[in-house]
Amino acid sequence: MNRITRRGAMLNALSALAGTVALGIAGKAYAAWPERPVTLIVPYSAGGGADVLARMIVNGLKPKLGQAVVVENRAGAAGNIAMEGTARAKPDGYTLVWASSGQSAAANYYKSLKYDLVKDFEPVSLSIYNSRILVGRQGAPYADVAQLIAYAKKNPGQVTYASWGNGSGAHLAGELFKQMAGIEMLHVPFKGNADAITALLGGQVDVMFSDPASTTGHIRSGKLKAFGVPSDKRFPGLPEVPTFAEAGFAGFEYSGWFGILAPRGTPAAVVKALSTAIDQALQEPDMREQLAKLGAGPIGGRTPDQFRKFLQDDIDKWGAVMRKANISEGSN
Repeated sequence: MNRITRRGAMLNALSALAGTVALGIAGKAYAAWPERPVTLIVPYSAGGGADVLARMIVNGLKPKLGQAVVVENRAGAAGNIAMEGTARAKPDGYTLVWASSGQSAAANYYKSLKYDLVKDFEPVSLSIYNSRILVGRQGAPYADVAQLIAYAKKNPGQVTYASWGNGSGAHLAGELFKQMAGIEMLHVPFKGNADAITALLGGQVDVMFSDPASTTGHIRSGKLKAFGVPSDKRFPGLPEVPTFAEAGFAGFEYSGWFGILAPRGTPAAVVKALSTAIDQALQEPDMREQLAKLGAGPIGGRTPDQFRKFLQDDIDKWGAVMRKANISEGSN
């Protein structure tokens, strides 16, 4: 009996010791996270809309985390360079990426991506939505969405719409609009958003789905027309511009989103801490006010599983649009 008792006591002691070691290892690596600056990789150039929103999030995160959060702009290949690099980064919570709706499009458009948007990342925070607005050149023979559709039906292929590249959000929004309205428009891709807007201002193209931050000033100055907002509510910065539904074209919705992803395998405790900090930052009155001025707003409040499902649903949505329009890398 004594032998059995002593043996049981020894096993219990070893078991307790093993638990202490495991906790000690976890504590050393993650309990104090973050112990040094965190890097948020932005897949686009500095100064653009995505970069501006990322830096707003970073500024809101610093006081919540107690550490600096550094933005690293890693532009190129429609964001794929940054995404691939993050997918291969050490999953320790110190390398994150500022993903967007552009990655949902890329998942369908590019044939040989070296990362999987759903499988190779830990969803941290679906952070911000970014409104879109359909704008057009001055002198166009239509003043609203209904008139644009009617004109395009009478003049198939005569209306041109700009985007910041094949497979971009603006490209796919145009294709979805064509499919739902039953019209034909000619897609004209540019190297970037600025080039597309310049062409629109110059009258080289007719319409474009753009973000309000890039076009509100031109609309207010009378250089561009605002046809409608493709969402369920008007944009506060241009309250006089109706939604598509109010203009007689219900069911069409298009807005951008931004969120933070971490490499697959990043500890759940770190993901939760990050998600909580971001949600708190998004609720700050100053943050909400700044976002509203840019036609954006907070999302937050999603669990990692909900964010992952959102990613898959968004990929499926734009995949269906692209298949119907026969859009893929090398096809246009």
